[in-house]
Amino acid sequence: MCAVKHTVYDPRQLQLAQRRGGDFFDVPGSARSAPVSSGGRGPRLSQPRTGLRPISECGAACSEVDGAPQPALAVRARAKEEPWRSPLVADFAAGLGRGVGLEAMVLQGPRGVALRAVGEAEDHQVASRKIADIEARRKQLPSHGPSVDLAEGRLLHDAKRRNAVRRGSDLALAVPSAALAVPSMAFGAVYEYRDACGTAKVVASTATLPERQLALDQRHYEDVLPKSGKASIVWVGISGGRGGMDEAEMAEVRRQVASSRADRLQAQKLSDIKPYSRHG
Repeated sequence: MCAVKHTVYDPRQLQLAQRRGGDFFDVPGSARSAPVSSGGRGPRLSQPRTGLRPISECGAACSEVDGAPQPALAVRARAKEEPWRSPLVADFAAGLGRGVGLEAMVLQGPRGVALRAVGEAEDHQVASRKIADIEARRKQLPSHGPSVDLAEGRLLHDAKRRNAVRRGSDLALAVPSAALAVPSMAFGAVYEYRDACGTAKVVASTATLPERQLALDQRHYEDVLPKSGKASIVWVGISGGRGGMDEAEMAEVRRQVASSRADRLQAQKLSDIKPYSRHG
């Protein structure tokens, strides 16, 4: 199994990010390394401040972010593109350091930061093991040579061809694509439906805006979800950059966390429940 290790935050980095309007997920990835964890348990943040900054999705009164007014449509678009900044995620992450059992974890893989997550220690352990499996699988894949960005760099800085007329293929290579210009982030959240007594009954995961996912659940699973309970986020992770995972790999992680949590709490997995059909 490929070794992965947790990193320990300097609390001052987190405080600096928050003063700039950021949050736990905005702290720079460069941090001092902790010893490799055999159990996958992430360190606790010392003196954590508030969690993720909530971003409203509607209304002119809710259309200010970081003190600057923004059009409501732009705010909603940002929340959709960055689901880890949704109000539900913000409320969940605000529990860091409040004695509710939440921990912040940063997982360092062989290529850089593989995961930033907030959740319970048991769920972090599951995520750590799954990412170690993914990294081990990557090592077995054959190398396909230099990446596109390296090829573009050689093309743009090759002195021998600086004054040459570029071919059409050169021009295509020289213009970075949108995917290269804006690094994509993979998001995953695990949530559960609890009954009126607070007992977990159904566990699920999503890669989209949690508010939207919960609305879809109510439409398709209204007959099987607890009537008098509520849904709560229990684990959130993001990944991106050189050491990060793609969306498919993040899906593996969040589904594994959800499955393990459902087994541990003796709850149902939403993926195992047949959706309700209004048409029979």
